[in-house]
Order: sequence, then structure tokens, then C-alpha cells
Amino acid sequence: MAKSSKPSRFAKFNPPEERLSDNGISGKGTSPSKN
Repeated sequence: MAKSSKPSRFAKFNPPEERLSDNGISGKGTSPSKN
């Protein structure tokens, strides 16, 4: 939903962030907002 509203730049930032979450880096504190 938001991806459509956001520019291409944001869309490119989304994929990597999701991958980090899968790796568990997000839990380390890289993305506390997602936690």
C-alpha cells in the first residue's frame, strides 16, 4: 500500500530492509521501529 504511494527510491529501500529482518539483524537493534 505505502510502497505504491512512496517514490521508487523508497521502494528500493524496502526490499533490503525486509531481508535484514529475515536475517535477524532487525532484532539486533538495526530497526527497532519494526520490532
